[in-house]
Amino acid sequence: MTPPEEDGLAPAEPVRQVSRGLENLQMADLFMSCHTLPSAGVALAWALCNAEETSRLQGNHKFMDGIFNSGAWPKARRKRQAFPMSLGDFTEVDVVLKKTPIEQIRDGSLALQWGRQCWIMAACFACNGLAGAQAPFQPGRWSKSERRLAESVGKAVDRLLDLGRADRFEPAEIEKELRGRRLNYDGEEIGICHALTLEQVLPALPPPDHGGSIELVRFLSESSVAFLRHPSKHVVDDVGQDLPKLQGKIHIAGGEVDGIARELVRRNICSWIPLESVLSFRGEKVLNGMFGVAKSSTTLTGKTTLRLIMNLVPSNAVLRSYVGTVKSLPQITSWMSITLEEGEEVRIW
Repeated sequence: MTPPEEDGLAPAEPVRQVSRGLENLQMADLFMSCHTLPSAGVALAWALCNAEETSRLQGNHKFMDGIFNSGAWPKARRKRQAFPMSLGDFTEVDVVLKKTPIEQIRDGSLALQWGRQCWIMAACFACNGLAGAQAPFQPGRWSKSERRLAESVGKAVDRLLDLGRADRFEPAEIEKELRGRRLNYDGEEIGICHALTLEQVLPALPPPDHGGSIELVRFLSESSVAFLRHPSKHVVDDVGQDLPKLQGKIHIAGGEVDGIARELVRRNICSWIPLESVLSFRGEKVLNGMFGVAKSSTTLTGKTTLRLIMNLVPSNAVLRSYVGTVKSLPQITSWMSITLEEGEEVRIW
């Protein structure tokens, strides 16, 4: 592969990999090179261009396996199809990045000159992966379809870079934030428990004239009403089954318990009951927990607004659940494949 003649690059000079530093390169080294959106694009593209040489020098396939797979392209490249996309106009930036040591990709001038093209390159590689071609870009000129794809991706990259043009972030701060976040098996973020304070939870509570004041039994069948009004009849039998801790933790800051409790009662969300009437199971009182989850808004003093979450794991563990026809409810994603012809209608039960 030889670079184009323009921009002063010698067309006949072979590309030489920058081996200095690749033998001990770690993914963290790339992460530490990301201080702005343009520099992050350069780091991503640099990793793509140097993954093969890095794996060769380190004597393992860590970088190759982390970026590419070893399988063949799923189908032959065709001129009228955009995928799999070839190297095409990315040849120039590929040459530059293969000649650039990792220390120099942190140079702001490099990100200024090549940040946009690097983002387009990284995004098009991701598009190849989504199309089933997780392998390095193959040599070759772009077809009309591939060029239109690059132009479309370029417009999206321009919008991305406009959003973060004035921002600079520190990798250590981002790493600290990401370490505190967790995802469940469905890919949803698991909120971090926060200690509740009245100031932080008050803006997120239902208004006093609404709250939990809806008379739910007016909308339920007789069996559901009986379940709500006589929960003690639905306590499970104690057959030695494993149970979670039956006394949930209350995550409330010191001195805030009384204020939050009174506010929940005032807004018809909770009510006072004597301790003697609280359900006992295996000689323990069944007490649910409570904690806060951060919202995007803040209070007038700049503190994070908290959504009040009641942890009902203890009571759910000792009460029989009636799921009814919940499984029959439609999921919003299933509606995307429904097509109605003229005169047809959808009825959901």
